[in-house]
Amino acid sequence: LPISKIKALYKKRRDLMCESMKKYFPEGITFTYPEGGLFTWVEMPEYVNTRDMAADALALNVAFVPGDGFFPNGGNFHCLRMNYSNMPDDRIVEGVKRLAEVMKKYIK
Repeated sequence: LPISKIKALYKKRRDLMCESMKKYFPEGITFTYPEGGLFTWVEMPEYVNTRDMAADALALNVAFVPGDGFFPNGGNFHCLRMNYSNMPDDRIVEGVKRLAEVMKKYIK
């Protein structure tokens, strides 16, 4: 595919993921709206450990990367990174819905 088509595809998927997160994620969760790249950064309330949450999400066939690995001194277990580049539209929406259900179990 030409780069222009890839960029258009990633933009469409980014928009779809961000719109789906706005619609389905519980209150108290923030995320970036990237200008480029393949990922969005998500922050949950500070008491949430996304390493624990990852196993529950994986049981529903949803994967994300816990955020603590992106900090040289560790910590920030309440963060996660989501990739929107390699899934078709319907799977992006379904994945966000499933992840939202998992998140609700971790929010007080």
